[in-house]
Amino acid sequence: MILEKVSGQDYETYLYENLWKPSHVEMTGYTRPDFDTGLIVVGYYRDDKVWGKPTDKEWDISAPYWHLKGNGGILSTTEDLYNWHEVLMTDQVLSDEAKQKLYHPKLRAEETEASYYAYGWNVSQTGRNTKQVWHNGTNQILYADFLRYVDEDVVMILLSNKSHQILTTFVLKYQKSYLTLTKITFLKYLLQTMKQTETLLTV
Repeated sequence: MILEKVSGQDYETYLYENLWKPSHVEMTGYTRPDFDTGLIVVGYYRDDKVWGKPTDKEWDISAPYWHLKGNGGILSTTEDLYNWHEVLMTDQVLSDEAKQKLYHPKLRAEETEASYYAYGWNVSQTGRNTKQVWHNGTNQILYADFLRYVDEDVVMILLSNKSHQILTTFVLKYQKSYLTLTKITFLKYLLQTMKQTETLLTV
């Protein structure tokens, strides 16, 4: 990995020393955090069969194999993700100039000016002419969605230990709604749909 060759540190250590530690993000990583294994989530298939904990899976000594290293596999918490959002709203870790690059879509081969993917973030405009910066991820078992409205200092963090079509629909509804509705209308919509979704998920 280029980062490891240039820095002389392993990938996780570099991220911690340069990004997570200054941001007080302490329970994020592969093996560095002192995780309470009893609190690590157990994943489930859609038929409720147990998939297990991510830390029970085979790793390459201290991190996932190359298919995940650098693009996934990191464990975190809602608190740490929220702290990361808060820090990115300041210049504590990244300067305004650096964040302009972070949030500006970089055209790659065969892409056009309509590209919306920046440095690890999808970037788009809301109906209020504000910026939405977001990303999600799943292994078809565990699911995470991190939606940030950086001009409004609003963030939605959704984590699940069971991928489910209802959950996916739930997230897409919220995302689409917040893109187009006013804040007050969205909050009313949020309360209503949460009650409906809770009923569906418990059936």
